Amino acid sequence: MIEGFIVVESIEKAVILRIRAYLLENPRADINTIAAAIESNWATVRNKLEILSELGDVKEERDEGHRYFSWVGGCSPEESRNVLFGLPVKQEDIELMSWIYSQIKEVCEKQFKKIPSKTISQKIAVEVIRENNLKIPVGWYLYGRITPIMPENNVQDSYIPSEFKQNEVAIKKSIGTWVQEYGGLSPYAVELRQYQSYKNQLYQFKFAIAHGLSENNYSSPEFRNDLFRFAMNINSSDTSVQKLVNAFVDSTIVLIDKEVDEKSKKEIKERLVDSFKEVWRCVALNGFYNDLLIGGYFNRGVLDACLESRKTQYLNDAGQNLFMLNELLPLGTEDDPLRKYIGISKRQKPEKSRDELFEAF
Repeated sequence: MIEGFIVVESIEKAVILRIRAYLLENPRADINTIAAAIESNWATVRNKLEILSELGDVKEERDEGHRYFSWVGGCSPEESRNVLFGLPVKQEDIELMSWIYSQIKEVCEKQFKKIPSKTISQKIAVEVIRENNLKIPVGWYLYGRITPIMPENNVQDSYIPSEFKQNEVAIKKSIGTWVQEYGGLSPYAVELRQYQSYKNQLYQFKFAIAHGLSENNYSSPEFRNDLFRFAMNINSSDTSVQKLVNAFVDSTIVLIDKEVDEKSKKEIKERLVDSFKEVWRCVALNGFYNDLLIGGYFNRGVLDACLESRKTQYLNDAGQNLFMLNELLPLGTEDDPLRKYIGISKRQKPEKSRDELFEAF
């Protein structure tokens, strides 16, 4: 694994994640049993269980002087297949979104004679949520602004929950408006329109980079500019994500300047595409976490428990892809300035240093 990209979890988070994993499989366990199962000491486990109880993620029961704990904070895909990452969403909100998706499907079939894709249903749904000020979690993820409550297949006999009945007319009107706006477009076109509508520059540059790579336009000056703009729009306090993006940009700049034969060019393109997908997953998940936290629907404890292991996986996968990408880089000197960003022992020699490239830009 590339040095600097290995995610080292804090002891505290690691213990919480192991507690969650154990309680999801073994509800109503006592402190001694949990501590032995996750190979931690009794005092640490007790402390973390009490914190999780205060956060509402763990339920405590007392029986004849004994304390038993069960996980009630969600994060189990088996229990909630239509909620992204198994996040704990209120049942009435799941029912509301199920009804909204069914209405979107019905209106799309009437107006455009087709069933909307999940991407289009999501794009319509988040506008309905915003327009009607519904307290449903929303954030920016891989392909744009979404709610973690996903559309279900073959939903039958869906009804609006009684607590939202007074808003039914307004919600239906909003659905009609946004189906008219997005229902006839391709998912590709809807994504770009949403990015432009919200003036989300990070997602627009992501879109441009992905398009440039797929269309073999990455040797153009504009593609290089999009790479730098993308890096400069990363607003993350997570240094692992920032390092990952910087390393991808640095490596890409070197590779697109490299003169190679057609076979090598094809291999470079394939590895650039794969690496960018993995890097983008890390950036998108980091942003999604922050959006959900700021939105106030989930607390930090729940988000850490549900997303931390996925974040670790994404960062390590992206690091491995960059390692493979960097195998294509030319050899260089020991003091190459690019090495401090990439963090591997391979020696490289770009035509210009990263600082010079940014200065020129």
